[in-house]
Amino acid sequence: MKKFAFEISATPRGTVVTVHGDIGMLETGSFDRELKTVIAARPGLVAMDLSNVGMLGSSAMGMLVAFRREISKGGGKVRLAAVHPLVLEALKRALFHRLFEFYDTVDSALAAPVATA
Repeated sequence: MKKFAFEISATPRGTVVTVHGDIGMLETGSFDRELKTVIAARPGLVAMDLSNVGMLGSSAMGMLVAFRREISKGGGKVRLAAVHPLVLEALKRALFHRLFEFYDTVDSALAAPVATA
């Protein structure tokens, strides 16, 4: 199991959130605190790099949905990028493709146009 770490970096195109390690029950408290830090900054676009996450537990999945909802309330958008294949399969089974846009890379997530309603 990889040790959990969370990095936030602001770029001219949006905020990049890079998550490292597996997110099981022991990591959910830290994950939740870090997500709330991002929400407080009210970013317009978040590209979440999940390339180094090998496992995402159901509680963490729920936190991602709540994170998306809170970012959306402020007019922002959350995109998932470079998702590890095993995690991607779990997210697709949980119908996350209905809530999130998935991108192969962080750069493509940041570069894609933001749809207007």
